[in-house]
Amino acid sequence: MRYGMLILMLAGLQALSCAETEPDVAFDYFGKTPPADVAEIFAPGFASTEHHDDMFPIISPDGREVILRINGKSAGTITSMLYLTRRDEAGVWSEPQPLPFLTPGRNGGANYAPDGSRLYFTTKRLLPGEEPAAKRSRIWSVDRLGDGWGEAKPIDTPINDFNLNGGCTIAADGTLYAAFKAPDREKHDIYELKPHNGGYPEYRLLPGAVNSAEMAVAPYVNSEEGYLLFTAVTQAGLRIKLSILDGDGNWTAPEVVDQLTSPEAKFVTMSPDGRYLFFVSHKRTDRSNPQATWTIAEFDEVAMENCADIYWLDAGFLRERISAWRAQSAAGD
Repeated sequence: MRYGMLILMLAGLQALSCAETEPDVAFDYFGKTPPADVAEIFAPGFASTEHHDDMFPIISPDGREVILRINGKSAGTITSMLYLTRRDEAGVWSEPQPLPFLTPGRNGGANYAPDGSRLYFTTKRLLPGEEPAAKRSRIWSVDRLGDGWGEAKPIDTPINDFNLNGGCTIAADGTLYAAFKAPDREKHDIYELKPHNGGYPEYRLLPGAVNSAEMAVAPYVNSEEGYLLFTAVTQAGLRIKLSILDGDGNWTAPEVVDQLTSPEAKFVTMSPDGRYLFFVSHKRTDRSNPQATWTIAEFDEVAMENCADIYWLDAGFLRERISAWRAQSAAGD
């Protein structure tokens, strides 16, 4: 009975989430033909470039904006920037432009709030008065104001004093999920933080077996459907793993997602419409990385020889896997 109630609750939350984020126009993914059950490089020359595309595309809930994170070199120094492209009323995507509130340097991943009103991102930008030795990756946020942006500022939370890795996910109720190395832990684990008085004052290690002996980074958490994906640092290399929320509110022991296994596959997310998975991979070994079809003025050379690209594939297999697990668990409850 307990598990059956959980299923009903998750179904209701999922329906609410879809109603809140359903776009008023169809997603078109830069006009590219969607993949089937084999991962393909995503939008070569636009989203995937000759540079090091070290993050999945960050798609706004209504599908009208996409942010791309690209690493390159400028005067011999590796730097990273986030670029925004928007689709106009005629369905034409703009040439990506650097987000105006960022400073050049090591800018990390980002994610929109579920309603699109705010963007959360990580950056190693120094705070006023800080010495370079204090530089660390922190979570910042900025409000979306029409076609513009508000003032970017670090969120109020103690985890900004820790070593973050891989950005964060924001749930519909404002809960923040992130991976970091807490003072009492020996490695990066996945935590949840509940909003309170405009900040995130407390953090809690995710319950259950999801935090194993392996280092975990870059979590994508779908709290409505009760599952999470993350990048695990294993002895065999980087692996994308799945954990499911069980009937007791605990996260199951993570398992490798075989369909996402490729050389150095990492950093996974789901599209806002729930149809496609995106991840980053060094799968291309022939150095024939696609050339950018837009101007990237911030870089004068590529960051490395074997640059990563963005891949995508149909997410149907993941939905089937989660449904099968829940059906088996319900039958044995």
